[in-house]
Amino acid sequence: AEAMDAQGNVVPGVLMRFQSQGGRMQGGVDSLGWVRTGSPGTITVAISAILPNARPVTERVEVRIAPGPTARLVVSPSVKTLLAGQRVRLDAVPVTARGDAREDVVSWSSTAAAVATVTDGVLIATAPGSATLTARAGTASTNMQVQVLAARGVTVSMTPSKTRARQGDVVR
Repeated sequence: AEAMDAQGNVVPGVLMRFQSQGGRMQGGVDSLGWVRTGSPGTITVAISAILPNARPVTERVEVRIAPGPTARLVVSPSVKTLLAGQRVRLDAVPVTARGDAREDVVSWSSTAAAVATVTDGVLIATAPGSATLTARAGTASTNMQVQVLAARGVTVSMTPSKTRARQGDVVR
């Protein structure tokens, strides 16, 4: 950091002091102004310019600590077999090598779009067969093998067939 006057000229002889303010989990700053990080987040750094026989001038700067690049994707739930017509919401989280979550956009592709696809995070089983679904974010990708079975002759029954419940009740 450099202290500058109103015309943008560097002011000589100024002593600069750096101090981190707030939480310590994200990191800190040393006496030379080097920021060290611990985890993603924001560090507020107070920078004071001290000139002999003058009032100190202090500025606060927020330094955003971004996670590292995406190293892998964590997809849940792990789905292997579906019935044609079934839909399942998938959660795909890009993470760094250290396990920090990122906010990268995840794109999906399918080796057999007529069998299964992922649209807006929802796995849609369309027709019997098998497909490999691939999730990508940055340079990371992961595959998921899905088998879709015919839904003919499949029925679902709920027990009990009738129940009474009010808002807030838990029905098992």
